[in-house]
Amino acid sequence: MAFTVTANRSTGFSITLGAGLEGTARGQYRNDQRTPIAVGGSTVGDGIANSVWLDAGIYNDTPANATTLHAEVRQTGTGFTGTATVSATARILKEAALITNRRGAAMVYDAKNKRFILFGGYDGTTRYNEVWQLTADSGYHRWSKLNPSGTPPTAKNLAAATYARGTTSGAVDKAYMVIWGGSSPSDLNEMHCLDVSTPGSEAWSAITQTNTPLIRSYLTHHMAGKPTAANTTDLYLFGGWGAARYNDLLRCTFNVNTPTAVTWTTVKANGAVGSPGIRSGCGMIYDSANDRLIITSGYNGTSYLNDVWQFNIGTSAFSQITPGGTAPGGRELSTIAYDSVNQRAILMAGWQGNVSNSRNDIQELNLTSGSEAWTQLQANDLSNQSMLAYSSGAAAVDTNRQMLVVATMNGYDSTVKYTYALDLTDTSNSITVYGLNVIDHFRARDAPATAYNSTRSEVLLINGYGTMDDDATISRGDHIAELWAYNPTANTWRYAAKGPFTMPQNEGGLVVYDSLNDRIIHFGGLCGGSSRTSDVWQFKADAHGMYKATRLSVSGTPPNPRWLMAGCYDDANQRMVLWGGQGVGATVLSDTWALSLTEGSEAWTQLTPTGSGPTAAWQSAYDYDTANKRLYIHGGATNSAGTTFTSQLFYLDLTTTNGAWTNTGVTGGIAARGASLAYDSANQRLVCFGGYDGTAVNNTVRYTSTAAFTSWTTQATANTPAARRSAGRFVVGNTFVIVAGRPVSGTWHSDTQALNYTDAPASWSWTNKAPAIYQVMSVAATGLTIGTDYHWQTWATSDTRTSELVSFGGNAESAADFTVSSGAGGNIKVWNGSAWVAKPMKVWNGSAWVVKPVKRWNGSAWVETSY
Repeated sequence: MAFTVTANRSTGFSITLGAGLEGTARGQYRNDQRTPIAVGGSTVGDGIANSVWLDAGIYNDTPANATTLHAEVRQTGTGFTGTATVSATARILKEAALITNRRGAAMVYDAKNKRFILFGGYDGTTRYNEVWQLTADSGYHRWSKLNPSGTPPTAKNLAAATYARGTTSGAVDKAYMVIWGGSSPSDLNEMHCLDVSTPGSEAWSAITQTNTPLIRSYLTHHMAGKPTAANTTDLYLFGGWGAARYNDLLRCTFNVNTPTAVTWTTVKANGAVGSPGIRSGCGMIYDSANDRLIITSGYNGTSYLNDVWQFNIGTSAFSQITPGGTAPGGRELSTIAYDSVNQRAILMAGWQGNVSNSRNDIQELNLTSGSEAWTQLQANDLSNQSMLAYSSGAAAVDTNRQMLVVATMNGYDSTVKYTYALDLTDTSNSITVYGLNVIDHFRARDAPATAYNSTRSEVLLINGYGTMDDDATISRGDHIAELWAYNPTANTWRYAAKGPFTMPQNEGGLVVYDSLNDRIIHFGGLCGGSSRTSDVWQFKADAHGMYKATRLSVSGTPPNPRWLMAGCYDDANQRMVLWGGQGVGATVLSDTWALSLTEGSEAWTQLTPTGSGPTAAWQSAYDYDTANKRLYIHGGATNSAGTTFTSQLFYLDLTTTNGAWTNTGVTGGIAARGASLAYDSANQRLVCFGGYDGTAVNNTVRYTSTAAFTSWTTQATANTPAARRSAGRFVVGNTFVIVAGRPVSGTWHSDTQALNYTDAPASWSWTNKAPAIYQVMSVAATGLTIGTDYHWQTWATSDTRTSELVSFGGNAESAADFTVSSGAGGNIKVWNGSAWVAKPMKVWNGSAWVVKPVKRWNGSAWVETSY
């Protein structure tokens, strides 16, 4: 059985466009929120109880005002009325403030309201008692700060936390985040609950404790909850670090009818015989399938631990487990999560005494009772860190979508913020670490990767460094996991990554458009701190133009991890070619590589070009002359500190497999890094803009001939953009476009500027494109009937404005779209010689036969009648 979703436009119905508010029906997806349903396609049995997700691109010229997406879903054959059948939760498309960097925060998944709640944390200077929400009610997630009523806990980190949900005696569904202990920096034994039952009405309450446990911290994953009745959850707290390290096991019952008072019971006293050893920073989960607690890892003051213990709740007894497989390295402050569907625990990362010994491995502990076993899903690899090494990471499992989300830091003492996601439906012996698809407005950034998708006539901009909530304070930025598409004709940016998973954060990667396979290929980049990667990712547009990220498995020895390299797409040889960049340990590189892009058989080869190549450099300007097969490389930093620079201009001739270097000898250039270069094929010249010389950034425009290499000419231009380096850049036809970029200090850039170099240089003038910014919103259509066709339309509201109603697919609805041929009311039956079949009635309207349903009077209205 299946139901299908089709697209048609209602005739004769529209609402006047709300000024500055627009919406476009974007696409329809299965319940996994990422598998597209084509027009007329089937959801292949997702079922009535599950969701069909309807996406729309929304533009609001006041993005700080809340925007609501509405959808009307009707059976094909029933016209639209302009009344929403489902509406999404209102969202702010540009938050006034974004979450700042912190470690040791606490996070739970609020299953009632499909969101993550994050509390507290420490940025190396300040501890917080803020509460942040990360939405999880669609494939597109947004951070927003909550402002609960009541008195919050002390600002702190390394507290214990869990989630408790139940119905009150009045059958009210209540949900709470419970917080205990932590460091402020003095250790605490206070206990609070945050009522998260109703979004927008969150409230703090202090909990009065009887038999209060001793003060302690280092508890990030030391608490677990076991639901025991409709209104109660038993909370277990194990060990921790206060006046000493402990190994006691404590329990209290949290009752949603009396959430402000608990009584603690000592289940196992500190030092009890048969208990796990003392420890802080361990991981504990409640294994519901076996009604037991599982405890692993931690630090006892001398050793980092990897032992595994179970506490059988029924018998109230501890026992040690010796799992099969290879035990992971000992660690403290790791992340742990329980995958109840696949009956396993996931252990990630952790601390081993100093930043250089932090980990980024992922381990699976199979929890089949009596057959417990370790399996390594990702090796500890500190040289290629698509997921950074970290510790004390907040994490929770989205039980609605089987997804583990980790909001974490780079290492122990740094303050870089990232959000990773693991697809727990993947039960293979390896696992892909994704970035969670988190959206905000198109904010200032630098060093994004850019490529032009000629098939879709749009530019892809991937990741970068930015997301500053004030667009100015560099220290408040971080690396981004975002994908935006620019349409030069419509002059619009739209968010284009299909959720909930995308590529992890980085900046300074290299991307090309593989036209033969209609995909974007991304290599390398800086992932945070000093961590580089050599990962290769593919972005491929689905039927609705949204790009899915897939990490590729590439054969051959890969290049050293690096960022800010130069490169191109060599279409004649179906490969990506790259040169130079800055590698691990800030080494400056001058090697040349090719990535064969035969789909499914991608492979690395190191090239050995003839001739003398450029001086090793990173963040050189580059572009490719497709006709003459030349990769041009200009400038760059020549030492790891970025204090010495070159103005060299070389090209790599790719008419042979290994290529050949030519030093053009062009003089008069600016020795700088982070400039933007464009090849003007019509006039056989290179045009360069901006760059950083170690002291200042510039907004100089210069050009040189590639037909007769002599010198760079500096050209004054009208409406020249502000000075910058590390801008995104691309060429569309005769137009050179730069996006965003970074000054030495002050306000960063988020603008889109275009230079049409068709005219003579003396008349060159820049245009600030000021494009509209479209963000995607999504809403679930539920309660659909299997075997029935539907059509739908969407619109947006914000303050007092309503956008135009737009149907998905943009079809012109005809009378045939209202033909119900499945035996529903409004038809008659005709004998076809062997059976009675449903046929619609048709009436001649003077020029054509049109469908008219049969109707009958039911005493109060005309309704369609059955045959």
